[in-house]
Amino acid sequence: MPLILPKGFHGYFWDVDAKKLDSSQYSFYISERILELGDFDSIKWIVKMYGVDFIKEVIKKSKTLSLKSLNFYSLYYHINPKTILCLQEEFQRQHKAIWPH
Repeated sequence: MPLILPKGFHGYFWDVDAKKLDSSQYSFYISERILELGDFDSIKWIVKMYGVDFIKEVIKKSKTLSLKSLNFYSLYYHINPKTILCLQEEFQRQHKAIWPH
């Protein structure tokens, strides 16, 4: 049985049918979107749902979180910026056109 995303979070997923978004199958996608756009309650929900270790892995591996969000979460969760993909110089050089300064 799929785990359905809470109705109050559907606005964060305007580009998909949020009613059919299985929160167990799409945990990485859901976490990225909520980490970037969510409010305090939605972030608390993903931490409770998936756990802090999973959220830290999302932060480290995400290719869509903004630099501003990544810097904030690296400080908040005490993650070494050198372990975050999007904060690596090589990644930023390759994606310079999509990452504003």
